Amino acid sequence: MKLCHAYFVFALLLALPASPLVRTADAINYEFDFMPVEYRNQYSMRSRILRKTIDRMPYFEATGINKLHSSILSGTSMSVAVIDADNVYKLRAGSKRKHEALEHGRRPGPGDGMGTRGANMACIIGGKKEGCVGVAPNALVTVYDVFGGAPATSATAVSMALKYALETRHQIITLPEIKLVGEQGKQLRERIIKAGQDGAVIVVAASRRNMLGDDGYFSYAGLPVISVGGYDQPYQLAHWFEAADTGKRIGFTSTIHTRGYSFGPVEVKIIEEGYGLEKTTNRGIKKDANNDLAGKVLFIASKSVESIDFYNHNYWSAGVRGIIVTTPDTRQRRQRVLPFFVISEADAQYIRERAEQGQNEYVFDDQFGNIKSNEPVAVAKIRAPNGQLELPMFPDILAPSTHLLLTYDAEHFRYNRMSDVSAAVAYVAGVAALLIPPKSTYPDNAQMLKRILQEHALPIFNRDGRVAEPVLYQGAGMIRTAHIPASSLAAEPTLIDLGVVRDGSITRPLTIHGCTAPLQCRFSQRAAKHLLYSRNGYFQLEPNDARASVKLTWQWAAPLDPNAPVDHIAVTFTVHSNLPQHASLEFSGFIKVVQHESNDRSSPPNTMYIPYKGVISRNVQMQH
Repeated sequence: MKLCHAYFVFALLLALPASPLVRTADAINYEFDFMPVEYRNQYSMRSRILRKTIDRMPYFEATGINKLHSSILSGTSMSVAVIDADNVYKLRAGSKRKHEALEHGRRPGPGDGMGTRGANMACIIGGKKEGCVGVAPNALVTVYDVFGGAPATSATAVSMALKYALETRHQIITLPEIKLVGEQGKQLRERIIKAGQDGAVIVVAASRRNMLGDDGYFSYAGLPVISVGGYDQPYQLAHWFEAADTGKRIGFTSTIHTRGYSFGPVEVKIIEEGYGLEKTTNRGIKKDANNDLAGKVLFIASKSVESIDFYNHNYWSAGVRGIIVTTPDTRQRRQRVLPFFVISEADAQYIRERAEQGQNEYVFDDQFGNIKSNEPVAVAKIRAPNGQLELPMFPDILAPSTHLLLTYDAEHFRYNRMSDVSAAVAYVAGVAALLIPPKSTYPDNAQMLKRILQEHALPIFNRDGRVAEPVLYQGAGMIRTAHIPASSLAAEPTLIDLGVVRDGSITRPLTIHGCTAPLQCRFSQRAAKHLLYSRNGYFQLEPNDARASVKLTWQWAAPLDPNAPVDHIAVTFTVHSNLPQHASLEFSGFIKVVQHESNDRSSPPNTMYIPYKGVISRNVQMQH
């Protein structure tokens, strides 16, 4: 398996350019259509094409796709098949004529009803227009309609479409939820297995229907597919500076934000209006050692920006770096020589409280973007046909699934969006088009891609740093791709499934590549909440609950073969439970692996999270 992994990464590196001077796909990225604007102290993005403001979520930055684009990975020579609901058409990157099916025929509007989902997914995978580009903008995407306007499709229809997609050499294929009738699924299962053996990568949604076969639907469980769930990321555009110790971001507005404010760490000094200054501007600063303002940013308690302007040049003469206020500036003055940072009353109170504790240092690094990008995200729920919202089931990976931009609708003068687990499926299909070597028929392509995505995924954590959801619902975590081409850290397996266990100790082998000198690794446990099942249903327990505990220890294991690598770990799970009769508990979590230089433990070059799970059973069948 290590050889397979090495082959996959080597093929990926061969796809990278020899020269960085080649024009990158990022040069035509949809992000370059947008520019930040400020109106009435609020920030938004303005589309140059539409000549209007629009809110957008920068998922390419969050997931590292922009880094892959800048490495000239754009899906060239890759063919993707979307087997779903829409008209049959081909969409090639850069071909305006081919885009007419999207722009003027069946527009990819998320609210247009059945018949548009396939077009939406095609845009996310391989759209390429003036103002919008997909994850793999140079891939060829074909949409096959297997619904025919009906609310459900059959295994027979999907099997026929899959057969044709394989005959026409599509390397990446997305499949929908499939209504199963009788023995229709047998041929489809055989065809999916054969597709995996031939090197195809099949991506599906990690819904209850797809993974559990609920409501008489076809189950992909146990088949060589990549199951995908979605996640929601908080989003708000803003400029900000940060508290030096906590990293808390304090957003602000300013009429001169383009002046720049890269001060680095500086002290914020809270003063009253006119502190240290004469009322007449010709005298300037008082010669008082206690009023040393040089090199500081001032937080001025004032009810009038105009009165602060009276002292503007004097503060500048004293060496002040900038001024923080809470009063909105309605005059839009731009002749100031100092940056003004207008913050909220809540953030002003935060600065005052820190000052009372002697904490006055803040970092000003001219940062603008999603101020909430360091806030916890959430596993996106999937809307079932009955209207209920359900968490994904057994996902291998999570991808963005909320407000993904599609091509713009010229007729209605707007950008279309997609918010659905199908959007996450399309996102992963696009990532596969970037990472799979073109025309590769390696039989383990799907497994290798799944391994690489899981090795670089980031679990979702709460504000308190705890794992937000069990592995059952978030799999390996959120997709992250920025470090894939250059990473030297890998694991085997990428998921430790203990199955049903009893109290006591269980040891499992774990191979970590990239932990040999001069690189070393540190390990720690990040436990998720338990899922306790009984006859009355199920609910979550804290990892330290008295009814069950799972502790992990690890040690380097001596290899049986003296010529084998020394990166073998023995992971021991110590299980203790006190469950009532007829109850079962599912536990899970992550093993955090931090790779660092042997002589520099302060700057780890890479981090990996390996999920684990198991079940403590008291003869109760678990109903997810």
